[in-house]
Amino acid sequence: MKRIFAAAIFACFSAVSLNAMIVYGKDNDSTKVVYDGSASAGAYSVVNVAGCSAVYLGNGWFLTANHVGVTTLSSVSQNGQSAAVDYVYPSFSSDHSGVDLKLFYSGNAEASLEYLTAAALDANISSYATRYSTDLNFVSGGVGRAADSSPTDAVVPWGDLSTMAIRSQSDRVDASYSNSGIRYFANYAEASEGSLGAADRDSGGGVFLAYQDTAYLVATIIGTTQVDETVFASGSDSESDAASATASISVNLLDYVDDIKAVIATTPVPEPAAVASLMAGACLAIVLFARRK
Repeated sequence: MKRIFAAAIFACFSAVSLNAMIVYGKDNDSTKVVYDGSASAGAYSVVNVAGCSAVYLGNGWFLTANHVGVTTLSSVSQNGQSAAVDYVYPSFSSDHSGVDLKLFYSGNAEASLEYLTAAALDANISSYATRYSTDLNFVSGGVGRAADSSPTDAVVPWGDLSTMAIRSQSDRVDASYSNSGIRYFANYAEASEGSLGAADRDSGGGVFLAYQDTAYLVATIIGTTQVDETVFASGSDSESDAASATASISVNLLDYVDDIKAVIATTPVPEPAAVASLMAGACLAIVLFARRK
């Protein structure tokens, strides 16, 4: 069993804007999501937004990390298609002890993004993922490994923006723990086929548990213990070895499922400024119509 030391993880943790994965034994193309209908619902629920990632939950709502700079000037994008962000829920993080989670709404997303599919939320599934070591699917979209790196390098520099893509990879969470009352998962990068580490621009990506052909979102990726590179440990259980390797950190959604579902069941009212803009546009249309008569 691989060991993670929670204190060491949070001493080094950096909530950098992350958005892709480096996977041991695989090149950048091997883990790209293919938009032909063959990928999982979890893979098709992930989009890019504000240079990072988000997961679609249905009814126009998306979940990302709170430190991702989503505004109503942002847009969500997937497979070359995009839709505007209409509303950012203002207080989910502050209402929940500062947890690094944010909800936002794009009313035209489903109509604009051909492959967009909603991920599911369920407290029982999240509880299962918290209690048991099981295969989970990590999906995020951003830079990959540097072009001159080898799939079996122990230290992999992150690539530039030309390597950005939404990628998917299965792995197991190595630790479940709490810090300041918030639950987290940690994933430890080791030198074995398929082991992953988060990389630049990965915040807001999703961690999914598949059950009866449904992809359930159980965690949101928020950061990593390395900056600029992913370090794969040799597989030793020593504390020094664990501390030197990349640990990818995700917020466990177990404590937030019901509150997220309550928010996404609603349709947001436009901000006052947006309403004023709509009214102004309507008045202008009336004036122009009157002049034509």
